[in-house]
Amino acid sequence: MRPRVEDCVFVDFETVTTGDLSLKKMSTFEYLTEPRFDVLCVAIALGRGDAHVYWKGAPSSAGLDQAQAVLRKAAEEGQRLVAHNVGFDGLVCRLRCGLDFSGYFDTTGYARFLGIQAGLANAAAFFGKNKLEAPPFTEASLLDPALRQKMLRYCATDAALARFIFSRAVADEQYPAAEFEINSMTAAANLRGLRVDMTKAAGFATELANLRAETLAEFASSFDFDTSDLSKTKKVLAVLEGRWGIKLTSLDKRDPTRADAIAHAPEAQRFLALRQRLQTLRKAAQSASAYAKIPGGRIYNFAHYYGAHTGRFTAGGRDAGKLNIHTLFKTKNSAKIPELGRERTLIVPTEGSSFRAADLSNIEARVVAWVAGEQALLDQFAMPGSDVYIWFAQPIFPGVRIVKGGENDHLRQLGKEAVLGLGFGMGFDKFLERVRAAVPGVDAELVKRMFGAYQEMFPRIRGVRYAMHRRFAHAVDQHFASLAGPFPIHLSREPPAAGPTVVVGLPTGRSLFYRSVLAEDEFGPRGPQRAFWYAPSATCHPSVRSRGRGQGQRRFLDGQIRARVTPQVLIENIVQAIARDLMVHQAMQLEQAGLRVAFHAHDEVVVECSACLCVGAAARRHEDSCPWIAAGNVMKTIMSAVPPTLPGLSGLPVACELKEEVRTTYAG
Repeated sequence: MRPRVEDCVFVDFETVTTGDLSLKKMSTFEYLTEPRFDVLCVAIALGRGDAHVYWKGAPSSAGLDQAQAVLRKAAEEGQRLVAHNVGFDGLVCRLRCGLDFSGYFDTTGYARFLGIQAGLANAAAFFGKNKLEAPPFTEASLLDPALRQKMLRYCATDAALARFIFSRAVADEQYPAAEFEINSMTAAANLRGLRVDMTKAAGFATELANLRAETLAEFASSFDFDTSDLSKTKKVLAVLEGRWGIKLTSLDKRDPTRADAIAHAPEAQRFLALRQRLQTLRKAAQSASAYAKIPGGRIYNFAHYYGAHTGRFTAGGRDAGKLNIHTLFKTKNSAKIPELGRERTLIVPTEGSSFRAADLSNIEARVVAWVAGEQALLDQFAMPGSDVYIWFAQPIFPGVRIVKGGENDHLRQLGKEAVLGLGFGMGFDKFLERVRAAVPGVDAELVKRMFGAYQEMFPRIRGVRYAMHRRFAHAVDQHFASLAGPFPIHLSREPPAAGPTVVVGLPTGRSLFYRSVLAEDEFGPRGPQRAFWYAPSATCHPSVRSRGRGQGQRRFLDGQIRARVTPQVLIENIVQAIARDLMVHQAMQLEQAGLRVAFHAHDEVVVECSACLCVGAAARRHEDSCPWIAAGNVMKTIMSAVPPTLPGLSGLPVACELKEEVRTTYAG
């Protein structure tokens, strides 16, 4: 059910800001708990009523105490808090006023859903509205009648804009009703925060520093090289050429020429491996030290709803206290330092609780097969006990026995890399690099054989990439709308501020917006071809500068930063968007079943349940009444099926892998 404006309270706080006291330099928590922090005024609009502004030093009826009373009453009545950046206004309510609300809505998330830069000025311009010019946010402004009036009007306008944007979201049929709940769940989790074991973090930082010192000593005794130059690429390249005759243009591990060049130079390999180890340990020790200093041992605003163009969540940044829940080290990592896996042990559940985790099994490969209609592959994914990687690899090597973890397991690993990696149209060179990382020393001809077999065995997967891209091109060049099927595509020119937009519908009820689309002719070895570009974070007002957020993006003459839309990019966007919707709808089901989702990372969901107190837990023996076992049963049931809220995904075989260790930390 879609929420109503009448059931919401719209809030905007204005607070003291100076050169060094600012959200541009501090996390929200650091800012709110800084002794100099102070609330200057707050605008509150109940439902469709007028926005009332309360300010510091005002008569009691308009003072901040009265504002807190109004907010407390709204919270007690079950109102939903709406703001443009709930991570700030909601945390002010929680930490400064002790208030939690029954639900939340962050209008910045809706802006990102629309495919535009999420600032309030830009979101307002998208809808043809204007954000006012900001006054100085100081107490002196409150003492000057003209500046005070400007501040109060500015504050009231921001609250009104948040309400206007929310009302547009409510009326937007392309914004599914479920997204309101997902938006609220994310805000609530961000305001609760994640616990970090600060004592363990300090010990971990010391351990990493010691490991780095040992590695540094080993490096210094082996190589005559100034370790302060390890991050200077030109100097490292010069040493490789001068000492071992290895001439490289970069140190990028993804460059296949690097692997070939050092394949027969063991000392060069060791030099680069120790260099990587030193750099990785330095970065990891810095992160652990930062975790050990997190005020109160709790990280807020750690997840970003709709952080990517596909709708997937992102994490990290200054507001998350330098912790990125998506990039924490695992025991298996490219630097081959198993100790780094203990970074995950620093994230702990609330007292009296345990973590329980499950992730969606090979979900992107399943969705690719479903989108393309590769029934044989789908049947294997749906068959209980089937090993899809052996099923794929076995016909390529007839007469060769392939056993998981046993005989010819490397061929199964090659099959796994192909099934999981080639669905988006990865080229051979990149595939070879990926396989070499997983199976060191593998023969390139063997990889080429596997690569070719995938293309031959699953022609529909390649076909759907180019079919979708042709429909995208027809929408741009011919304004042709293809509305039939589960992926309708059409061109829209509304609103004009965002430029021409290609809208791609999803079978989950959501849409992807490719804003400010631009087509140009490129000339290559095969002659001219059309290239299509879009703005992942479109700007709608001249005062808002477009910022790049990924590789392969460039700034155009109109100021927009755009990314190229290729067949590979388009199908990857669609598949990741469907996988995202599947996971978040399952997360909603878990919450409705009484489990609290602590966080999710990529395709893994982690919930908190009452702590397991079973004596035999270490040996995986649990009592029937164990809440940890009950939580696992619920997760297994929910995450092994398409939710009833996504009928458009009928026929998609879904499976989950349930982690069997009782987790007192994120790592186990």
